[in-house]
Amino acid sequence: MAGRLQDKVTVVTGAGNGIGRATAIRFAEEGSSVIVADIQIDKADETVQIIEDNGGNAKSISVDVTSGADNDAMAELAVSQFGGLDCLVTAAGISHANYVSGDIEPDIKSIVENRATYLERPGWEFVEADPDSFDKVLNVNLKGTCWACSRVAQMLESGTEGQ
Repeated sequence: MAGRLQDKVTVVTGAGNGIGRATAIRFAEEGSSVIVADIQIDKADETVQIIEDNGGNAKSISVDVTSGADNDAMAELAVSQFGGLDCLVTAAGISHANYVSGDIEPDIKSIVENRATYLERPGWEFVEADPDSFDKVLNVNLKGTCWACSRVAQMLESGTEGQ
């Protein structure tokens, strides 16, 4: 699989489904070895299988992006498995505090059950959000990205990036 990313190593968070999965697959198609990181290891393993079935090279890891230790382990896996790290894609994210990665059934059920509220009061979930719920979304979407970037930047500064 030769391409624009041949001999590069990429870490993708949230790669168990959605945009993260599509990104991991595409980077592998372009020749990158990929660390597939997701809080749900079974979903990450599925992405790895898709990549490998198409001739790519990938490894999975369970990562809670809000954890500094998990982000360290993710970056270290890139070095130990593939010899370095060249690129980071942070695609992990949640839309609300009860979001479960890749499980859209509860969201669809909520929309159907609350369709009148959605039509009459768009954004009602945000307006009625409690501080803990809002913090969880910020922790995953903002702080999780910052943690991953910080850990990878430290690795790049130390000279352990790919060649």
